[in-house]
Amino acid sequence: MNLNYFEARKKIKCGPLFPAYLFYGEETFLSKDLLQLLTATYLGEDSSFGLEKVEGDALNLSEAMQRLTGGNLFAPRQLLVVERPSYLAPPRPGRTEATRDRETSEEAEDTGQSAPVEKEGLEQLERFLARESAAAPPQNIIVFVCPAVDRRKKIFKLISSKGLTVDCSPLNREDLARWIRERAALSGKTIARDALEQLLWSGSGDLWHLANE
Repeated sequence: MNLNYFEARKKIKCGPLFPAYLFYGEETFLSKDLLQLLTATYLGEDSSFGLEKVEGDALNLSEAMQRLTGGNLFAPRQLLVVERPSYLAPPRPGRTEATRDRETSEEAEDTGQSAPVEKEGLEQLERFLARESAAAPPQNIIVFVCPAVDRRKKIFKLISSKGLTVDCSPLNREDLARWIRERAALSGKTIARDALEQLLWSGSGDLWHLANE
């Protein structure tokens, strides 16, 4: 399931929760906000023990799955966040279109590892998704956070079909106005129309700056 930021917030708050999430896009404020909401919703008071963050290139996919399913003595639920994994990223600049297409095709057919997502890791992720989807809520959740992804990759399609993928691209003007109104509502406030227009016409699309304002 692929949703936008607003749809994802509603889905996380109302449920059901998924065993795998992918927050992708350049707007880091949105991905961090979704991660914070998911952590609070899923772990609650256990977040200090059940949450772990790792750099994507510190562990390959197989190692990440083993880390998540290895168990935790201090938390009944675990949430593992994998940040900027290269195996979800678009092809590196300089590759020809033919090379990119060949690598994507090889990955889809599981005939090679040039994508680079190792076959074992994909199989472990697939088994994990099948097992955890049967639980309500899942006992373990894995979250991938990437500034950009290759939607053609098998891992993206797998997470999208069995989990939740969320596009965290910069907001257009209409969505930005909605974000400002909802942000004010979270503080128990209602923003006046002229104040809203002033923020929109300020020319700043930086959500961190607008949140402070």
